[in-house]
Amino acid sequence: MSPTAETATAPRPPAPAAALRTQAVVTADTALHLVALALAEGARRGIPVSATVVDPGMGLIACAKADEANPHGLETSRRKACTAASKRRPTGWMGGQLALTLPLASGNALTDVRGGLPIRYDGLLGGGLGVAGGTEDDDAEIAAAVLAAAGADRTE
Repeated sequence: MSPTAETATAPRPPAPAAALRTQAVVTADTALHLVALALAEGARRGIPVSATVVDPGMGLIACAKADEANPHGLETSRRKACTAASKRRPTGWMGGQLALTLPLASGNALTDVRGGLPIRYDGLLGGGLGVAGGTEDDDAEIAAAVLAAAGADRTE
């Protein structure tokens, strides 16, 4: 006998304490600091970069571009940050068909271009950092230097 609308019972709602979960998120002060570090590291290397920090759900926390940064770098840095945060790993690992289809399937919100790193402190994911403006190697090195300078967990 299959349940009907009259006999089926809805699942009971969880107790209030079990209805919510806690998620680590990079603070605004930390995000602004990371962006400032990225611009400074780019300037030290002679590369005008753009940098973006997003939360684990890809919500924008902070972004900025150097005065001479290319006009599309800010959007590229955001996509790198979003990818690193949502996939929980550095950008540039996909390859093949996934590297082509993921941007299309996500409305170009995600990318496989190197230069995006997840931001973790004490093993907790707090967001993603994206750097754009140099070569992929430059951007990835700048992002790694920024997280190291800020005391974040090392990302492989």
